[in-house]
Amino acid sequence: MSGEARVAERRRWSARQKLDIVLEARQAGRTVLEVCRRHEISSSLFYAWERQACQGAIAALEQGSGRQARSGEATARAELERMRVLVADLTAENLQLRRRLQRYTAVPHYRSKSEQEEINQ
Repeated sequence: MSGEARVAERRRWSARQKLDIVLEARQAGRTVLEVCRRHEISSSLFYAWERQACQGAIAALEQGSGRQARSGEATARAELERMRVLVADLTAENLQLRRRLQRYTAVPHYRSKSEQEEINQ
């Protein structure tokens, strides 16, 4: 190899192989570094695989129990809609109370007769 840098060939790992490597490192008496050297992978790649395995396990458990995980966006949208309905109800109630209150309070003398009639309706 006269002056040419040797480029390592990228290997493709199946999902099963990745999981086996992650589980191997978690056996008693094994270290992550030892397993990574044996399989010629970096520790950062190992930890990425481990994180993916945990995320997949959580998703599988949620689906398996019959519960669907609700995304944060869907939860936020549902809460927003609930709040909109609440604000609309409170606004309508407030308007009704104002109208009732105006009927029972003294009408200032500076209002015209048409304004007074409008209030009393």
